[in-house]
Amino acid sequence: MSASTILKGINLSGFSDRGDYYHPAPHDQMNFYHAKGVNFFRIPIWWDRLQPAPNAPFDPTVWSQVKDVIDHGLGLGCTIMINNHCMGGRRVDGQDRKLGDPQLPYGYLTDFWTRIAAVYKNEEKVWFDLINEPHDLPLNGHVTSTNALVCIYNQAIAAIRAEGATNLIVLEGNGWNNAKAFNQNPFYNPGGGPPTSGEAFRAGIFDTAKNWCVSCHNYPDEGHGQGGPAKDATILRSQFQNVMDWAASYWATTHNIKVICGEWSVTADDPNGPAVTTDYLNWLDANQDKVIAWSWWDGREKGWQGGKLTIFSDAVPEDPRWAWLQPYLT
Repeated sequence: MSASTILKGINLSGFSDRGDYYHPAPHDQMNFYHAKGVNFFRIPIWWDRLQPAPNAPFDPTVWSQVKDVIDHGLGLGCTIMINNHCMGGRRVDGQDRKLGDPQLPYGYLTDFWTRIAAVYKNEEKVWFDLINEPHDLPLNGHVTSTNALVCIYNQAIAAIRAEGATNLIVLEGNGWNNAKAFNQNPFYNPGGGPPTSGEAFRAGIFDTAKNWCVSCHNYPDEGHGQGGPAKDATILRSQFQNVMDWAASYWATTHNIKVICGEWSVTADDPNGPAVTTDYLNWLDANQDKVIAWSWWDGREKGWQGGKLTIFSDAVPEDPRWAWLQPYLT
């Protein structure tokens, strides 16, 4: 296996749980994954729990727990991607709202990220993944919801940079951030352009630091992340190809944009699992000039439940998928 510069990671999903399974990742859990060769942690966070009232201070206990996980990961030498796992909205006064609703103006997301940027603006190994899987955003005066998303992103980017933070900013595509739709399918854009997230980002994203990238999610099953078998052995590569082509085109005309696969996985009982994993990771390594990182969905301990996609840190015997992943880990 040739040397790869791609960061290899796992999602530590305990902060994103909505119910009783909410928990910070224990240090031992992080140490286990790091010992396996993981050097990148994506930290999905449920916005409502960290900031119970929008445009207000963070919950001090939750924020302390989040910072502890981030700081432990940094102490291991890992890169950390903080993800607002909100799907483009949150509850306000007990009601679900989307960014752009009168009750949830764009500035509320800006406030969330400037509070984080103020703490980590001098830590280049902390990245800001602004919105997890945005979808169903109100037009709020824009031609399409993707135009609205670009406006949301630009406001947050400007505020983060005004805070003095030059950290990498990570943007996800409209319509659940499915890799196969990023620059092919005019998702949620009836009647007007730009037709794709890729084209909208290319035309509209503005960052004074020129330090932003795209992260898309990529699952091999028909339900895209529902735990079913892979469609075929090359499905992950073929779905992500349009994201890679978009990045290559951006390189040719604007600047050296790169991409992340923020979520992907295969199930342990999928007959195509080893082939899908090998094909995808070989292909990502072959395109490492355009790929920054990938992160598996997800990692946790068995006592906190999980699903078919989870690789538990305390499984006995160990999960068989480690054998599939090990050749690609650092």
